[in-house]
Amino acid sequence: MLGNKYYSCTVNGLKLGFSFTQFFQILSRKKQKVVIFNTSLNLDKKLVESVFVEYQNLGVDYSCYKPLKRCFELVKNKPINAEFVYELIELLTVENNITATYHFGFDLISNDKLVEIPRYNKQDVVNCINNAKIELERKIKTAVY
Repeated sequence: MLGNKYYSCTVNGLKLGFSFTQFFQILSRKKQKVVIFNTSLNLDKKLVESVFVEYQNLGVDYSCYKPLKRCFELVKNKPINAEFVYELIELLTVENNITATYHFGFDLISNDKLVEIPRYNKQDVVNCINNAKIELERKIKTAVY
């Protein structure tokens, strides 16, 4: 999220500057759990868009997390030692770069309580990307017939 706009790389393609309202409606309909962080780091729209375009083809080498990490590396002007998003969140917290946290989709949990981010490994990410690509191909074939 940047300026109430959503940025994302998925197997379905890029989303650059997607309306937060539409994003929220989709997540609510799909009953997705979401955690949003405000950061003290100054992310520029042009920088974010160029990085997301650069990393739009997901696969074994990188996932949807890579452009997010790269944006933070460019703004901080240093490499970030965090292979997964939960490690990035921990690092940004330790460095006092997270200024606020919000979440939705979690049953009966208030914003005062902790939300645990699931842990996963690289193979889990690759499997998720591959499964999403298979599902996308299935939808495309179904739409053609």
